[in-house]
Amino acid sequence: MFFFFFGGYEDIAPGIRCCDYVEDGMTRGRNGLPKRKYRMVECFEINHRKVLIDDWMKLCEERAIENGDTGLLEAITEHARTQPWLKKEKDIRLYALECLANGSYKSWFGGGEPDHADAERAIS
Repeated sequence: MFFFFFGGYEDIAPGIRCCDYVEDGMTRGRNGLPKRKYRMVECFEINHRKVLIDDWMKLCEERAIENGDTGLLEAITEHARTQPWLKKEKDIRLYALECLANGSYKSWFGGGEPDHADAERAIS
């Protein structure tokens, strides 16, 4: 499914969600030799580079402040709180930021292009 991005989020819209392994220090194996430890992290692949989800969330929140979409983001966040599969606050915020960056909240209005006041009123 392809999304058409509007509103200044084209360059940071989340692409493919992927997992990557990063080195997490050294340990000793059973034979006493040094062994590398790895841990798995989730990330988004954006413009052919991998961005950690926490870094992407900070970047997207900064972009929302720059664009003046904080009211819309809060309205989307309140809507996300009503979704039963979102339990943790971080998951709720991530879902809201993805909806804002993808522009998927626009489909909640029957495909029309709502202004921010209409969106905040309809979501709340």
